[in-house]
Amino acid sequence: MVQDSYIHTTLLQLWNHSRFTSYFYQTVEFVKTQSIPTLSLVASHRMVLYYNPEFLLQITTDEFTGLLVHEMLHVIFEHDHRSKTGDVVLQNIAQDMVINTFIVQHSKTFFSYKGQYQWEVPALILPEGLPYIPQEFFADTSIHDPVWEDVYRWLVKKQDEIMLINNHHEITKQKALLHDDSYAIVTDDGVERNNEFNYRNYLSTTHIDDDKLMFKDEQKFLPAGVHYFDEESTTKRTIKNKVIAHAKKDEWCTTERSYMDIISCIEKINLSDSSHYRQHIKSIIDYMSHSNEWYYTHSRFNRRYVAKGIYNAGRAYKQNEIITVAIDISASMMSQKDDMETAFGIVDDLTGKYKVYLVCVDEEYFIPVKDGDALIRANRLTKPYEYKKGDWKLIKSGYGGATFFSSFFNEYLQHHNEMVLVITDGYIYDIDKLKPYPATLWLVAKSRNEAFVPPFGKAIPMV
Repeated sequence: MVQDSYIHTTLLQLWNHSRFTSYFYQTVEFVKTQSIPTLSLVASHRMVLYYNPEFLLQITTDEFTGLLVHEMLHVIFEHDHRSKTGDVVLQNIAQDMVINTFIVQHSKTFFSYKGQYQWEVPALILPEGLPYIPQEFFADTSIHDPVWEDVYRWLVKKQDEIMLINNHHEITKQKALLHDDSYAIVTDDGVERNNEFNYRNYLSTTHIDDDKLMFKDEQKFLPAGVHYFDEESTTKRTIKNKVIAHAKKDEWCTTERSYMDIISCIEKINLSDSSHYRQHIKSIIDYMSHSNEWYYTHSRFNRRYVAKGIYNAGRAYKQNEIITVAIDISASMMSQKDDMETAFGIVDDLTGKYKVYLVCVDEEYFIPVKDGDALIRANRLTKPYEYKKGDWKLIKSGYGGATFFSSFFNEYLQHHNEMVLVITDGYIYDIDKLKPYPATLWLVAKSRNEAFVPPFGKAIPMV
């Protein structure tokens, strides 16, 4: 009952301090557990916050509020805790650093709203011992408003530097282990706040237990959320979108600084991640996609009939930009809804400039044809299917998990020279039997954890 009253009090404070955060946690179920040392926000078919009752006795309600905001921001900023970088520990440290730094930098204003006096605003605080972005990062990179990927790349570089020093200089090794045991961050009031955190120590004591990653120092677990790796990102994204849509309808909520700051961050992340990524792929496609085809035009009449007084359209030859999109429709690929939406969001953008032909591949290739609200296997293979925006929603999965691309590359692409965009999760059973087709761009699903090495062409992972 103590914990129930504790949580009730915290949620009541949230409603008074930040309606946006309160709307979010109205979608979350709170469940006691002894299986984790602190707390964790997990998505399956719904959002559940698992918490250890003993942990709540160690922190204040204000600190618990700060951790609830921390967990919410992971969802709002779409931080996926599954490994996509190759180093899951550094990835999670980078994500926590970005979230915690955001909270501290907005600690005096997060719970404010328009027209409110500064002394009326309660502070947003976090328990001691959590990681923040080091000042060393800002000095090294000159990036003043980083996303977690920026911090991750820096951590990888620093880790490599430390390993290099340790391997070559025993004396320097001792200095390196003692260097930067505390970092300072500058809060919104201009005051430096020292945080006793050393990511090198963090690395040495962090461990993965089954499907979850937990952080601890030498004595105890740190008051950070436990990160699970089997979460369903679709559920998180759906809940996030519903909360934002609901908050927009609340006039009071839209005056809150927390709402305005979060919406601003989301727009920044979408701009920095998505648009840059799409533009990068478009530039590659522009470079690879030039091909030739015959066409008919009345501006160039047919000389065969002109002597008989018949004016007929003549055939001309021009460079026309054509792209063939080959989609892996294996069950493993088609089940990745986020990957499909990302990939065909790019393809939809291309339809305004390019003629896009669609080919489906499972155990062999086939040309699709529209039949009601679905794309099915056509009886004839001679006429290509021209893709229109949104057609990807009509694609149905194949019956098996095996994908064989040899029929597509070795048969279909004979006498073709257009650029080919392959959308796949990379699990191709006959990849060593494919006839090289250099003008190929492999767009690889982000759900794939292993590195994909293309047999030819260029490969880019989805983001």
